[in-house]
Amino acid sequence: MAKSDKPLTKDALVSMQVIDSNGRLVGKVKDVAFVVGQLGISLSVENDEGETQCVQWQDIQAASDFILLKPQYQGGSQGACTTEQAQVAQTEVATEKVESAPKKQTAQPMCPTCGKPLTWIPQYSRWYCYNDKKYVNPDESSKNDWKEVFQEQTKATPKQTEQPKCPSCGKPLTWIPQYSRWYCYNDKKYV
Repeated sequence: MAKSDKPLTKDALVSMQVIDSNGRLVGKVKDVAFVVGQLGISLSVENDEGETQCVQWQDIQAASDFILLKPQYQGGSQGACTTEQAQVAQTEVATEKVESAPKKQTAQPMCPTCGKPLTWIPQYSRWYCYNDKKYVNPDESSKNDWKEVFQEQTKATPKQTEQPKCPSCGKPLTWIPQYSRWYCYNDKKYV
């Protein structure tokens, strides 16, 4: 089952088949439960015998035409999803998100250019400055001396008397110190 960025509505989830990692039918989704202001949802799943169990969202591997459970799924709690079960699931999701943040940083680093706090982007495992709209290397963020950072950037900038031209369109290229590469704004690509 391919990953899809298409959101699933409650109407799409209800009556969807739930299948475990061994390909066995667990049941069909009867309802969706969540606690307002917290992360995560729970699915109330009913099997062919009419028994209902609560399946937490973090136990789901994929959902599209049907719901596929993760291999480590041990079976949900019996009965319809209660508020307490939804809250426990959402607390677990929030705890996992906090634990996935970088552990070696104890204080939020500041941007060496503008001095504003940096934001950790887990997808890229990098710090980002929304003020400067650029990524900052972890070793750069620990430096407080602007002169030192500026000197490092100017050392990385190639010294040329004439600005180079793009090999495909012939327009002038722009040096991007952050990536130590030349960029063509006309072709919108690095050279």
